[in-house]
Order: sequence, then C-alpha cells, then structure tokens
Amino acid sequence: MKLEHLALNLKDPVSAAKWYCENLGFSIIKEMDSSPFHHFIVDSTGSVMLEIFRLPDKKVPNYKATDPAIMHLGFTVPNINKAFEKLQNSGAEVVDEISVIATGDKVAMFRDPWGFPIQIIQRKKKMV
Repeated sequence: MKLEHLALNLKDPVSAAKWYCENLGFSIIKEMDSSPFHHFIVDSTGSVMLEIFRLPDKKVPNYKATDPAIMHLGFTVPNINKAFEKLQNSGAEVVDEISVIATGDKVAMFRDPWGFPIQIIQRKKKMV
C-alpha cells in the first residue's frame, strides 16, 4: 500500500492551492472550478500530493486552535534562513522562530494564511 494524498478542507481552496504553489513549491495537477473546488497539488518531487477542497456541508476545522506539535505539514529545506524569510513575507504566521533541536536539525513553525500548521526543517542528516 502506498499513501496517495492528504486531504485538507479549507475555507478558500482556490487561494490556498495557489498559495501552496507560489510559496511551497507545489504544482496543480487537477482542479475543479465549482464547489467543492477540489485541487490536487503535488510537491516539487512529484511524490507527495495534497487534496485541498471546501465541502460546503462540513465544518472547516479550526486549524488555528490546533497545537502544531499535534498536527502539521513538514517540509525539508536546504536553507532554513532563506525558507523562513520567504514564508514570513508570504503571509504565513510565524509560530516558532528557527531553533536547533537535539538531533542538530534546524526547525521553525508557521501557520499558512488559513491557519494550518507548517513546519520547515533543515535536517543535519537526510531521513528519506
């Protein structure tokens, strides 16, 4: 079995998909122009896919109230300082500044403009 995608019910999936493409390196591979506005986006490697949509009959979770340590999207970056600055200037909210954890990895936490937690991490040693 292979994980295909993670689905996110967001208030504005059209804008969110565009923001993820412009700021996190995703590309739209399939989109819907009417409700529920499904957008399937893939990361720069072409191996990770997110489905972003808005189901009008379902409540959008209050992602902003969710502790980022419990749930977040994690992105590896080659230069955390550059990635931090880009996200900070893109409308993402800084939750935690850059810090170094016990493994020597550098991490920072943000929330996208819809409140979903995003972690960036510059790993000392590649994991996958």
